[in-house]
Amino acid sequence: MGQVMERRTMKKAVLLSAVLITAAGCADRESGMISFAVPADVVHEYKANLEFHSFHWGANDNTAVFMLHPHPAGLSPSMVQGMADKTAAQLESQLKMIEGVESVSRKATNIAAGHFSGKEIDFTVMTTDGKSFYQCVYVLWDGDRVWQGQLTGAKDTDIGVARKLLQTAQK
Repeated sequence: MGQVMERRTMKKAVLLSAVLITAAGCADRESGMISFAVPADVVHEYKANLEFHSFHWGANDNTAVFMLHPHPAGLSPSMVQGMADKTAAQLESQLKMIEGVESVSRKATNIAAGHFSGKEIDFTVMTTDGKSFYQCVYVLWDGDRVWQGQLTGAKDTDIGVARKLLQTAQK
């Protein structure tokens, strides 16, 4: 029963994050697309019409999920901090409303990886049955646009995969 609740809670968190990420709208495709050096054990799905990247890995290619999407043109690097703060507060509030979530903690860190720089916000979510899961939200600048990303997986291992993907991005 606890494992079923944990999977449902995690699925709700991933779906909620995807909604928050895509709420900003479509990207300006004239700024150029980004490609990634994707390891063999990572599945990369790309939706060109939205310039939406999703990466899956782990058991059955879905233990960890990392999604990345640019915001519309016209945003500046000075907006990254405010966007990161607002996104983090909204996600924390929404996570706390999910049935079975006991507590949510977060920590924000500055990050620089390849073409990207910005904020990485870590969330550790504890469930009422004593389980935990990890989510990380990114608000990044690539020199042209603001990007938002979200990782759900294990902090100790999956954060390294997401950072490596960001590091290998090519314009």
